[in-house]
Amino acid sequence: MLFFTESFIAYGNSDAVRKALERLVKAGELERISFGIYVRPKTDSVIGKLTPGIEEIAKAIARRDRARDSSYRCLCY
Repeated sequence: MLFFTESFIAYGNSDAVRKALERLVKAGELERISFGIYVRPKTDSVIGKLTPGIEEIAKAIARRDRARDSSYRCLCY
């Protein structure tokens, strides 16, 4: 599951949220994917740690930013 720093602003100021997320990363509960993007990896008994792929991350960022889906393109001439 992906988390964005902005998702937790209702629970405290940005410094407090950033510090709490940093502590969860140090404890191994979350992993930092990129600036402001965190994931709670799932664990498979055979494969081990499962993290989201780049496409899933990109889709989550697009949803967060309310970007339009570019998978459909008008080929009208």
